[in-house]
Amino acid sequence: MIKIDNVHKKYKLTHALKGVSLEIEKGMYGLLGPNGAGKTTLMRMIMGLNPPTSGHVEVLGQPISQIKALREVVSYLPQEYSFYNKMTVYEAMDYMAILCNIKDKKERRKKSIELLKLVNLIGEKHKKVKSLSGGMKRRLGLAQSLIKEPKVLIVDEPTAGLDPEERLRIRNLLTNLAKDIVVIFSTHIVEDIAYSCDQLAIISEGHILYAGKKDNFIKQADQMVWVDDVCPCDVEAIRDQYHVISMTPNKDKVSIRFIGENLDRGQRVNPTLEDAYMSLMKRENNDQIPA
Repeated sequence: MIKIDNVHKKYKLTHALKGVSLEIEKGMYGLLGPNGAGKTTLMRMIMGLNPPTSGHVEVLGQPISQIKALREVVSYLPQEYSFYNKMTVYEAMDYMAILCNIKDKKERRKKSIELLKLVNLIGEKHKKVKSLSGGMKRRLGLAQSLIKEPKVLIVDEPTAGLDPEERLRIRNLLTNLAKDIVVIFSTHIVEDIAYSCDQLAIISEGHILYAGKKDNFIKQADQMVWVDDVCPCDVEAIRDQYHVISMTPNKDKVSIRFIGENLDRGQRVNPTLEDAYMSLMKRENNDQIPA
């Protein structure tokens, strides 16, 4: 449904995208990479807001130059999303429906109520936007982005800065939406992709490092992840010698998870998405993984 073919994007001082090629079908698609990797540039390009310097982008069979047709089927929820804080939640929905050219008041009300129920904000419909928590504002933004019933929804860092309960709520909402439409979930938080996406692309410094099934990517770290319980006094030495992914206190020991090949310490364990991602980024940064 979305085809991106050998796309480059150059600014005066930056080569933001370097030969990016992707095919994205219906469902939840994860776009994972560090801050500054090129994720936002790519998302704005799919929206038609940022044409490529070279290459071709097609959304639902239409080139992104067809900006008017594109705006009818694609919604974009940026990380920083502004509201009129003095409006109530319902007024914010009604206002966005007017901007989406829904002229009939009854139709606007029906759609607004349905979407507020969907994002679990119906109980807050009379509250001022300024009184909402960060997670509630994200859900309100999501409801607004669904008013025009898009076929493609692009969300940029939707869970950043939220507490665990709100992160789970947002992920579940997006997963349900992805049963019927394309949802592109852009984030630097590996856990969000692990729990919500079957397909993903990993981008770094404008390059696509991997694109495909999540499970196939995780398999690339098979036989490379180890766990060992060590004395706290040995932690610094181990960090100097191995590529440590995580450290967890375990009674009078520290459980260390690290990457390596054919090591002489610890127990080999099955990799997670985070393990595979850290291993890939380590190789990309030309850091030697212990053998």
